[in-house]
Amino acid sequence: MLVTYVLAGSIILQLIASVIAFRLIRFTGRRVAWIAISFALFLMAIRRIIPFYRIVSGNQSIPPDITNEIVGLALSALMAIGVAGIAPIFTAFKRSEDILKKKAGESMEEFYKAFQASPAIMTISDMKDRRYVEVNKAFEEKTGYSRSEIVGRTMVEMKLWANSRELEEIDKEILSKGSIYNREHEFRMKDGRLITASLSVVAISFRGQPCALAVAEDRTERTLAERELNKKIKELEIFNKAAVDRELKMIELKKKIEELKLNPPG
Repeated sequence: MLVTYVLAGSIILQLIASVIAFRLIRFTGRRVAWIAISFALFLMAIRRIIPFYRIVSGNQSIPPDITNEIVGLALSALMAIGVAGIAPIFTAFKRSEDILKKKAGESMEEFYKAFQASPAIMTISDMKDRRYVEVNKAFEEKTGYSRSEIVGRTMVEMKLWANSRELEEIDKEILSKGSIYNREHEFRMKDGRLITASLSVVAISFRGQPCALAVAEDRTERTLAERELNKKIKELEIFNKAAVDRELKMIELKKKIEELKLNPPG
């Protein structure tokens, strides 16, 4: 009678361990490994079912060894405890992974909203081939290009940079330093106009790929105003210099007149 209970206990524990091992597939992603472990535990249960069936059916031709079966029960218990103990670890890991993915998704959504709502011109490009991955609404409004015209095409193809050498230099600097800030460059719009923009670029990871986030502020009007101001300043300097020279000449002339009055010729 004792051996019957021992065999029954072993079978139940091994089947439980087999089911737990099979359920771990969805938490770990290791399909082949856990299927093999689950199947092995199931076969061990089948091995115990055979002598159990003989005893229940009254077939005593091959009497089971009670010592071996007790050892088998202990091993079954240890395997069930081991698999059951591992399961919560993988479950907790899976939950943490799901939470992180959810937070990452929420962060990406918030970033995208801010990216599109920004009044500054913003682009995201792949650092491998300079292919545009994303542009914001301010970019579309300022350049005249729609998102569908830009995304998927390279910077070289679009020819937005007025000076392609500057693009090469910035690429090298981003690769070596990871960022640049407030550099003035000229860019060509869709209608052929050139604008001057203050450009900042930083290396980021976007959708799992190394990318460059570029932020540009149109400074064309400010630059033109500065140029006009510098022009006026130079004109004023020239006028002042001419006025000063004229004043000096007048002083020199008055001095000579006074000298002639004091020392008239003859």
